[in-house]
Amino acid sequence: MLTPKISIRFSDLTNNGASYDDLDRTIRLVVLVNEWHECYLALGHLHQIWRPVPGTFDDYIAVPRDNLYRSLHTTVVHANGQAIKLRIRTVAMDKVSESFLRILTTTSTWSRLIRGPA
Repeated sequence: MLTPKISIRFSDLTNNGASYDDLDRTIRLVVLVNEWHECYLALGHLHQIWRPVPGTFDDYIAVPRDNLYRSLHTTVVHANGQAIKLRIRTVAMDKVSESFLRILTTTSTWSRLIRGPA
């Protein structure tokens, strides 16, 4: 389900007058586990493998967003110096996240159809 994410980001860019060169090209990985406590174990293991970037950790499992989104966010630095943004969540949390994205995509599409182009 990569297409909705790409189209949303591209439309956000073009609506704000930005171009492809303005995209954040940081690698993003989603780590899926079975149980919520395994998210924290995975975080610990990943921080042992790759150096975490200070100030980039967010715990949306302990403090979920208003839209029920739950995940651990962190940025680490690979041995080659490249930053990697990690999202760690359970399979169930991922389904909620993907469902919200589908609703958001459908809602914004219907909004544009009703209102017409801006």
